[in-house]
Parts: sequence; C-alpha cells; structure tokens
Amino acid sequence: MNKADETYLESIELSGKQLLASYNEAKLLKLPKNFSDINKVLVVGMGGSQLGVDLINALFFDRLKYPITQIRGYKLPKYVDKKTLVILSSYSGSTEEVISGAHEAKKRGLKALAICTGGKLASLAKKYKLPIYLFDPIDNPSGQPRMGTSYTTGAVLQILKKSGALKITDSEVDNLAKYLVKSYKKYTKTKEVDNLAKKLKDKIIIYVTSEFLEGNGHIITNQTNESSKQLAYYYHIPELNHHLLEGLTFPKANTKLLHFVLVNSDMYLPRNQKRYKVMKEVLNKYKIKYSDIKLNGTKEEQVFSMLTFGALLSFKLTKLNKQDPTLIPWVDYFKHRMASK
Repeated sequence: MNKADETYLESIELSGKQLLASYNEAKLLKLPKNFSDINKVLVVGMGGSQLGVDLINALFFDRLKYPITQIRGYKLPKYVDKKTLVILSSYSGSTEEVISGAHEAKKRGLKALAICTGGKLASLAKKYKLPIYLFDPIDNPSGQPRMGTSYTTGAVLQILKKSGALKITDSEVDNLAKYLVKSYKKYTKTKEVDNLAKKLKDKIIIYVTSEFLEGNGHIITNQTNESSKQLAYYYHIPELNHHLLEGLTFPKANTKLLHFVLVNSDMYLPRNQKRYKVMKEVLNKYKIKYSDIKLNGTKEEQVFSMLTFGALLSFKLTKLNKQDPTLIPWVDYFKHRMASK
C-alpha cells in the first residue's frame, strides 16, 4: 500500500477523533449573546465543507428547532435577516463562493461566523471581527476536505447547540464517535465493501437513500466522484418514484451501464420500506442491476455506520480504478482556470 492509500484509510479510521476534536474545541468559541436570538440557520459552503451539514440536516430533521438552509453558491438569499445565523464553512478557507458570502454578510450586518483551517476566510473573520472556529486537521492526514467531514459535523453540532437550534448532549456525541470507530472495525474485517465495489466497477452508480440517511447519499456520491473518479448520482425515495422511473427507459444501454445501490433501513417509515420493495420490482422489469444494503440499529448508528461504509467503498473503487484518492487533477485544473485572467 502506497503513502496516498495509507493516509486516505487513516483519515477514515480517525473520523471519530475528528468529530470529538471539533465538537469539544468549538465549545471554546465565544458567540455574542444575540447569536441565540435567531429563527433560522444558513450554511454557506461548497463540496466537502457542506457534507457534514447534509448529514446533520437529515439525521436531526425532527429535532432541529430552526430550519437549516444550505447555500452552494456566491449569493445569500433576500430572506436572510438579523434573525439568521450565517455559518461560513470552508475547509481550506479559500473557497471563493464562501468568501463572497462573507463579504455580503458583513455588508448586510448579519450574524455570521466562520469555520475553516485558515486562508482568506480566517483573515476576513479577523478583519470583520466575526467569531471563528479555526481548526488544525491533524486527524485528516489525506488533506482532502471530503475526508474531514466529521470535523465540520462536530463543529456545526456544537454551534447549533450554542445557538439553541439543537439540543444535544456530550454523551450523545461521544456515542456518535464510537459508532464511527465500531463501524470501521466492522467493515475492515469483512468482505461486504469489497464485494460491492467489484459489482460497481465500470458502472454508473445510482445511490438511493431516504429520510435520515439522505445526507449519506450526497456524501457517498461526492467521495465516489472525487476519490474513485467514477460517475455516480444520488436520489431519494419517495421523490425518485415520481419521475426517475420513466427516465430509465432510454438509452437502452442503461441495462448495462447502471447499477443501483439501495440503502434500506428498518427505521424508515413503513410506506418508504414498501417503496424499496416495489423499486426492486421495477428494476427487475427493466433488467437493471442493483445491490441492496440493509442497515440496523438506531438512526444515529445507521447514519454513522453508512458514513464509514461509503468512505471505505470509495477507497475500494479507487483501487479497482487504479487511481490516487488524494489527487483531484480536474478540480485543480478548474480552480486554476478560474483564477486566471
């Protein structure tokens, strides 16, 4: 195993430490008193810097006191006002869309804070006197933001707690970290991930999740695209049942190109569980292959087990595709071209 592979796997193994480190360190973040006088949360971020928020939004859907809107772009919505907590999330601190959001938040006098490892966002936070959680990503040796998802997750959980948007205890977060450790040991000792990766090689992957696992659908797709260099999409049941089924008709090559990964759970609503059964019937009629993943345990256990499963799957696909999971040549090329005059 080469150095790149070692650091990638180590980042997955240390995900629990990432979560606890950011959650506990963010306790020291001092928020102005008026930061608790809010009725909504807005998170500005791109790529890996938003994945932890996807996870939180889905998992704590029924516990969040205020709605969380995620902005993946340059501009802030008009409805953002003095009752909005704006979280500027950029792993590197140099994401141009987030920098744009920081300028606008300052101009509009909004309640804003930053999460980053440094860069221009850290400088702006200091200049604009914004609260900032500045972290040292020592438990993400791969250096890739998508593999530091737990840093964002822990930090945002603590900020939501501080602002009154979410009630969560330290023991709950400790348990989340334990699920990550437990799932890593589980999936590295079995062939479940390896076997699925072999089925997915040379296929266009369609990940399907629901309810509290919807955030995982985006995370596993991001890691498959960026790390494995393999085309993947994600959809949610029941939404996809209202349109995607008809789109499978053409091209006829779909029967050879596509492979669905259906992430099922006994914690889904009964109607959604039935939808997965009917979904298999439809795929069988189309003669499109699929794999069924069944998760057990509490919602929290399933979400963090899936987080590890997806990360390890992206690694296995990377090996099958003979790619370096820590290199992103086309993303780097794009950033370089955007920076040129």
